[in-house]
Amino acid sequence: MGKLNKMAGISSAITYFSPTKLAPPVPHMGARRTKREQQFSISQRASDMTTTFFAQPYNTSAVGFYFSSTAEFAAKSASHIDCYGNTVEEYEIQLNEADDAELINALQLDQSSVAQYFDEIEDMSASEKVALFYLVHEANYCLNDAIAKIDEVCITTCSLKDAAAELFDECYLTSIPDAVRNYIDYDSLARDCELNGDLAEFRFGSDTYTVTNASCI
Repeated sequence: MGKLNKMAGISSAITYFSPTKLAPPVPHMGARRTKREQQFSISQRASDMTTTFFAQPYNTSAVGFYFSSTAEFAAKSASHIDCYGNTVEEYEIQLNEADDAELINALQLDQSSVAQYFDEIEDMSASEKVALFYLVHEANYCLNDAIAKIDEVCITTCSLKDAAAELFDECYLTSIPDAVRNYIDYDSLARDCELNGDLAEFRFGSDTYTVTNASCI
């Protein structure tokens, strides 16, 4: 059973399922995805909360301001002066309130990148935001590279063990005799998949996700 538990090259059994499109399948395995990947769609939650930041001047003689858009930041900062009449130019960007608070905190936005949130990230689908969080917070990509790779991330809404078991069952179980199936060690399989970097589990919000092509990203 050792050979069964070590799914060498499990990445070859995983199709690139992205939040926005399905890329060509990996050779030899056909368009095979886990059932949970096929069903994976996170609905964008409606909310009346406006994302608001606070621009805290590094100049201690100036008072900061709130803003909720790139245009508002540009307008307020353009005419911003301190109590001595000097122009204020540099700010620490602090999150005030947002539905995307966990994601924004992971992005570590600053004065040079906060515009990207409003221009590129705020209106992303919920599934794209999950992928972006993984790339920045778990895979340590910089923001620009993470945005470029969002479509490459294959995500399933379950634990790593469940994802590994489902991939194994869909790819190999039909070729294994019934008398042998009860001896498959799914715990060891999941551990090997994690140690080999094929699968990666993470939490975002209140949900657990597994990236099924972690070694390819």
